[in-house]
Amino acid sequence: MFVIPRELKGGPPNCECANCSKGPPRPVIRVMLNEWADFRMGDPWPNKKLVKALGKSLDSLPGNEHKEDVGSLQVLYELSDAVRGFDYGWIPFPEAASPDTKDWSPAFVSHEKGKISPGVITVNGKQILGEVDIKNERCSYGAGGKENEIQGPAVYSTLVLCKRINTSKKVNTTTTINTVRRSEQPPRRVNAITRSSIRLRLSN
Repeated sequence: MFVIPRELKGGPPNCECANCSKGPPRPVIRVMLNEWADFRMGDPWPNKKLVKALGKSLDSLPGNEHKEDVGSLQVLYELSDAVRGFDYGWIPFPEAASPDTKDWSPAFVSHEKGKISPGVITVNGKQILGEVDIKNERCSYGAGGKENEIQGPAVYSTLVLCKRINTSKKVNTTTTINTVRRSEQPPRRVNAITRSSIRLRLSN
């Protein structure tokens, strides 16, 4: 088995434990990856800060949780300002889809359906969190016990989660890739990355 870690000279710069946070802040390498995580039914809820829809908590009545019907849930971590290389914002669909938009680009996960981005969809005056396929001008959301799909110009009122480089901070995107065999010891100073950024290859 081969694991691809990211080695950072001088140790992990984004550690926020009690020991590493002491003293003046040191220059860091900004994290230029969307830190997604996948959670299955029964997994403990993450204790890290998450990117919220429109930057606010849900305003909804409690209902059936459908715990037995959910296979997995993807969440996006909001990293601290000390290491975050991206800012996130909810951008109208036409602007998010336009090739002329240089500042913002959609945050997405690669799926068999395509590149899927989180989106806030307005339905009958209510805002519902759903998914957006910008390339095919399509979005969908769950309501009434089923998946509902919207296509074409009707999706233009959707707000899409986008990212942009935080130009107010110095960004260093240099990455060193090491191949570690199963019988070898991993590098001493390795910054852990999420499962979505790890590629495993099995070998005899």
